[in-house]
Amino acid sequence: MSAYNALCSSTSSIDLNNLSPIQVFIRIKPNNSNDQYETIPFKYSSNNTILTLPNSPPLSFDNVFPPQSTQYDIFESIIPFLHLPLYGYNSTIFAYGQTNSGKTYTMLGPDGKLSLAADLMGIIPRTSRYLFAAIHKLTSSSPSIQYQVRVSYLEVYNGRVYDLLRKNDNK
Repeated sequence: MSAYNALCSSTSSIDLNNLSPIQVFIRIKPNNSNDQYETIPFKYSSNNTILTLPNSPPLSFDNVFPPQSTQYDIFESIIPFLHLPLYGYNSTIFAYGQTNSGKTYTMLGPDGKLSLAADLMGIIPRTSRYLFAAIHKLTSSSPSIQYQVRVSYLEVYNGRVYDLLRKNDNK
């Protein structure tokens, strides 16, 4: 059984009533020999919710992903939010950070390209597979249920909004 099928089999085990409407996660990018910036030492709590930087008060997050976190680790943490649209609610995944901080890698995969390699897939391809597998499962057991899927993929850069699903939306 694939990971997606196993996950989809648990669609009813997620308590949407206790899901906080907004959660903030932070992913710490691994050191890269090409980075021109100094590495800042940090510590994070054993439950991955507190990040401490030198000479700063501790910062609280819903989840802190250390540098060794995988693409799957990130995806697994957002699965509860993927169930919201299955029950008629909107859901948004928002990546924020400075240029070259890993947003595109996290959302798509390496080199800003849609990676289909299972271990490198970002949030977008994993979410697509997961949602359509879940929709298939739900509609197979209840043929009268219908779903309409709408997605958007936007970038805000220098005060302008770009639709990344349109080829003609040039920067």
